[in-house]
Amino acid sequence: MLSTIFLPWYIKVPLTVIKGSKYIKNGIGALLQGKVQVAGPDGVAISVAILSGNISTASSVIFLLDIGDTLEEWTHKRVFGDLAKSMALNVTKTWLVKDGAEILVSTDDIRWRFGARSCRKCNTV
Repeated sequence: MLSTIFLPWYIKVPLTVIKGSKYIKNGIGALLQGKVQVAGPDGVAISVAILSGNISTASSVIFLLDIGDTLEEWTHKRVFGDLAKSMALNVTKTWLVKDGAEILVSTDDIRWRFGARSCRKCNTV
C-alpha cells in the first residue's frame, strides 16, 4: 500500500476499494453469521473509512492487515516445520533380545528380511 502514496486520488480510491474488498467481504460474512471474529471489526473499519472519504486511513489499515496476514502465514509454516522436526524419531540405538537377554545395538546393525529379524553384530536370524 505504500505505492499508493504517490498515486493520484482517482487511482488511489479504486485501488484501495479493490484491495479492501477482501476484508470487507470477510467482515460482512462474519457479521451476518453473528460471529464475533476479528474479520468483523476489520471490515467495518475499512468500510467506514472508505465511505467517509478517508482513503489514507483505509489504505493504512489494509497495509497493516496485509502485514499481519503475512506474519501469520510465516509463523504457521515455521511452527509446523519445527513441530515436525521435534516429533521426528531420531533413533540410533535399539534393544535386541538375544537368548533371553536384552542388548543395546545400533539400528544400523538391525536388518529386516521377509519379516524375520537378524542382527549383523549378533549373527542371529
